[in-house]
Amino acid sequence: MLSQHQIDNQLKYEQFKRELAAESPVPCDIKVGDFVTFTNEFGIFFREPKQVIGFSDECYLPERFIYTESDAYWFPKKVEQLHKVEKTSTGCLLVREATSQSLYQFENELIDDLNWKILVRDNKLHCVWCNDFTMEVVTYCEGDIISTSALNQEMYESELFGILSFFSAH
Repeated sequence: MLSQHQIDNQLKYEQFKRELAAESPVPCDIKVGDFVTFTNEFGIFFREPKQVIGFSDECYLPERFIYTESDAYWFPKKVEQLHKVEKTSTGCLLVREATSQSLYQFENELIDDLNWKILVRDNKLHCVWCNDFTMEVVTYCEGDIISTSALNQEMYESELFGILSFFSAH
């Protein structure tokens, strides 16, 4: 059950969203409903996709006019800080990145969260993990990382089925 404080915050958020413009005041390829990743001014990349909730129709900060779901939903982002997220054939959100970590270093960081389990380990350079709680799949292959996030259970199960089918055929 939500506390009164949580209810009040949710109501403020909903009111904020209703007041946003549905169309960008500046031409760009980002639309309301798109999922994006964010890189801040210091080059820190935030992997978790966030949905675009609207645009500022009053440009207090001319370069910042895009609002996304986040802990700081009220602070607009710049176009160049956002990158549209790809989608898999099942509709899962897909984020690509690279790391200089070995498979084992990466795995040790990932499995700090006990909800992650190995789905497929192909060799010492390739592994796929899944998290049934968050409906995410992470693939590591020679330093390339592919993270997928399902929006619902059916999508997640389809993604897992596709991965397992691929590996059983090879």
